[in-house]
Amino acid sequence: MKKKISGLGKIIVNTALLSGALLASSLMPLSCGGGSSGSGVVSNRASIINAINDRSVDEGGSLIINLSNYVTDPDGDAVVIRSSGVGGVNDGIFSYHDVRDADKNNNSHVVSVEAEDSVGNISRSEFRITQNDLFSLTHPEFFNDRVNWISYSPTNFDPDMKVFPSEQSVRDDLKTLVNANFKGLITYGSDNILGSVPRIAKEEGFKYVVMGVWNFDNLEEWDNALSAKGVVDAYCVGNEGLSGGRYSLKDLESKISELKVLTEKPVTTTEPSGEYDSELSSVGDWLFPNAHPYWSGIADPKEAAAWTVQKISEFESLASGDGKFVVLKEVGLPSGGDVGMGEENQRDYYLTLEKLTSDSKRVSWAYFEAFDQLWKDWADVEPHWGILNSDRSLKEVSKPHIIHTSWSGGNIYGKVLNVLPNDYRISTYINVRGTWWMKPYWDNPLTSIKADGTWGTDITTGGVDS
Repeated sequence: MKKKISGLGKIIVNTALLSGALLASSLMPLSCGGGSSGSGVVSNRASIINAINDRSVDEGGSLIINLSNYVTDPDGDAVVIRSSGVGGVNDGIFSYHDVRDADKNNNSHVVSVEAEDSVGNISRSEFRITQNDLFSLTHPEFFNDRVNWISYSPTNFDPDMKVFPSEQSVRDDLKTLVNANFKGLITYGSDNILGSVPRIAKEEGFKYVVMGVWNFDNLEEWDNALSAKGVVDAYCVGNEGLSGGRYSLKDLESKISELKVLTEKPVTTTEPSGEYDSELSSVGDWLFPNAHPYWSGIADPKEAAAWTVQKISEFESLASGDGKFVVLKEVGLPSGGDVGMGEENQRDYYLTLEKLTSDSKRVSWAYFEAFDQLWKDWADVEPHWGILNSDRSLKEVSKPHIIHTSWSGGNIYGKVLNVLPNDYRISTYINVRGTWWMKPYWDNPLTSIKADGTWGTDITTGGVDS
């Protein structure tokens, strides 16, 4: 009678029975992969994984480890090496490529390693990979040039119905804004003709463009944004998409990082001002929140302007640790759609805000928005945020205005809005003892206006002016 005993190799037991007694037996091991236990039963030993030292990798860099050098099998069995976590193993070679991210942390990952021999014995070990963070802010230095900025969506546009304007219509929009002395443009999307807006804007006289990417998973938008990098000064990825549930913070950070690498331009995102905390504030190269006093229940233009200035201060404090710039991407009051909302209210808000922020070192806010967008229907005020009507005609706020910002050292200072400075001059008069006098001099009565619309006139050029 023959019996087969399971185990590694083959062991044949020959037996003969005589009168119910075991007469003879012999054990003949034909092949064994390992030694035997003290009881005479053959066992197979698991592979050995020697200690794998922890590793570090520069952000965006690569790491390769030959794990075969760390694994031995005491029985000479073939071994399959696997890993879990980041990276992967191919023929015993572990490889990992780190992803550049938008945070400033030395992120770390645990890699689990398994070695399985030919009979299914598994040994396990692990090691850690730590990222050497190379994050550096790319400051949008162009905001130090205090030109006028405006957020822009085109006329003749309805994204809900997939209606896009012609290039000529976009060009006419931008000419209108340039003639009102806007030099900085913020866009929202980059699909269809919107992908050409930065180029057209530069052709029409804008100095700076922040290009928006509304849906970063849309291949057309993404490709258009990359193609425009030669005429774009910075990018804003997404718009209130975290609060709106359109994407996750992790995905947003990944796309911001990717765009920074591919374009070498400053990149950020935007959310409503109330959504910002320390985590969100760490994302991007500058803070670009939308701050609307109307949605905080403030309708009075002076109170709304003061609220806006307070928001600027709060965000500057929030960003002080990183040294980030702060620019409110959207501010304003609507010109209709609710009780008390009218063109005069809108005008007074912006004129007050211009005066309150006249001594800012850099740009701190942008007008919202260029033209009324009649397709917006999720609130009664939504079609009425433009400083111009949808047919490009003027509202009260977009008519020419002169504001006096300060009086210091015998000079009076101010700003002119909505005109091209080279086309106009300031004429200043003072009343001394009942008589009006032209300043600075009778034979030199006009004051030039700087490119940003600001001006200053000496009014103490006469003997008794002071």
